[in-house]
Amino acid sequence: MTGRSVLSRLVPRVRKMGVWNTLKYLVITVLLESLGVRLFGVFRGEAAQEPSSASEIHVEFHYDEGKLSRADKELLRSYAGDRFVDALTYEFQRCRCCIVSRRNGSLLGMAWVVQYDQYEPSDGRGAILLERCFTLPEARGQGAFPEALRHALRHAKELDLENQVLYIECSVANSASASAILKSGFQRRGTLVTVGKYRWYFR
Repeated sequence: MTGRSVLSRLVPRVRKMGVWNTLKYLVITVLLESLGVRLFGVFRGEAAQEPSSASEIHVEFHYDEGKLSRADKELLRSYAGDRFVDALTYEFQRCRCCIVSRRNGSLLGMAWVVQYDQYEPSDGRGAILLERCFTLPEARGQGAFPEALRHALRHAKELDLENQVLYIECSVANSASASAILKSGFQRRGTLVTVGKYRWYFR
């Protein structure tokens, strides 16, 4: 993680909580993670926000690996490594689709749309989860992530989500992503605690 990305996560939290409370929060979070305990905020899609008409960001829904160009894969390889690119075929088979954001044709970020038959925050019913969301480091802070989330909510029919609820999870330490999620039309619905394969959900 670069110094710039660390600052982009810390600054919004310091403004909201103050320096001392932020330091206490970080110490507790690091301590828990050192023990294998991870905390995630759970957000549910509530109201689709209108995508920005002035935005230069274009959002696409890809249903197979063939839609990704060689240049896309090279960017992904430099960001996430060979194993990530080699696993793309499996990911497209596992997921409903992949949401891809671009500017002037250049890849900015991705998010996977995954269907689950049972999901704790949805009272054990089925749900659609946005997973493994990321924005390439050089594109962060430019609105690619919230724009992709807005399109996911507004184009639920295209994604065949009419009878499913859209959720996204975010580490409680990642205040920048949480802020973008809230601005995109999602609402915080609880906290997910994981320890290894065990999961507990608290409203």
